[in-house]
Amino acid sequence: MALSFIYPDKELDIQIIRLLIILKHNSTNRANNPILSLDKISAFVFLIEHPYILFRILIDMEKRSTFVADEIEQNSISTKFPNTYSLHSFSETKEVLKIMIARKFANVSLVANIPYYTIAENGVMYLESIETSYTDRLHIISGNLSHLSSESYKDLLNLIKPYTYGK
Repeated sequence: MALSFIYPDKELDIQIIRLLIILKHNSTNRANNPILSLDKISAFVFLIEHPYILFRILIDMEKRSTFVADEIEQNSISTKFPNTYSLHSFSETKEVLKIMIARKFANVSLVANIPYYTIAENGVMYLESIETSYTDRLHIISGNLSHLSSESYKDLLNLIKPYTYGK
C-alpha cells in the first residue's frame, strides 16, 4: 500500500493559519477601514509563501524590513522559479475564506459592492492558541506586508513581476 503525499502548503489548516495571520496584521488601515479584498489577499498569500520576493521588494522600495530572508528562503527552487498561479486564480483562497467565515474566524463586509475581509474574534483566539516557530516567522513576515497595504492589486502585481520573470 502506497502512502499518499500531502503537499504541506496546500493543507487546509496551514492555509487557514496563513490567512488568519495576514488578516490579523493587514486587514484594516489606520482609520480602521477594511482594505483586504480577495485579489489583494491572494497577492499577500503569494508574498508570504515567497518571503525572499517580499524582502527584495521592500529593499527596492527602500522600506525598512523587520526580517531578513534566510538562506533557504533565498535559494529555494520556489524562490528561483515561483509558481504564480495563485496571483491570478483566486478560487482556492476564496474557498478557504468561505470556510473561515463559516467557522466564524473571519468577517466579510461589502464596501461599494466589493467584499473586504477582516479577522473575527474567534480567529484571533484560534491564532493565539497556536505557537510554533513557523507561525512566529509568518507573523514577522506578515507584519512587513503593511508596507504594501496601500498598494492596489495591480500595483502589487507590478512589484512582484520582476521577481517572477527574472530581472
